[in-house]
Amino acid sequence: MEDMKEKLYVLLKEKYKGEEEISFDEDMDLMEDLKMDSVAVMELLAEVEEAFGIQFSNVELLSENFSRLGNFCSLVERMAGQRE
Repeated sequence: MEDMKEKLYVLLKEKYKGEEEISFDEDMDLMEDLKMDSVAVMELLAEVEEAFGIQFSNVELLSENFSRLGNFCSLVERMAGQRE
């Protein structure tokens, strides 16, 4: 699943490439550290859904799943593993 995490990091780096150099790690707070608003979160979700062939349900759209990058990676890995 390390490949999946790297793919997610690459996706985030592409999205925020105009920003100052950002070091991505599992403890990163997506909302605060990347200054993501609700529109940015929805855009990220759409990109992740397309990239990984998953679809987030309302149940998964809880703040604790997005509060830290590690939580978000775990959610994506879990969902992608369920579809295989």
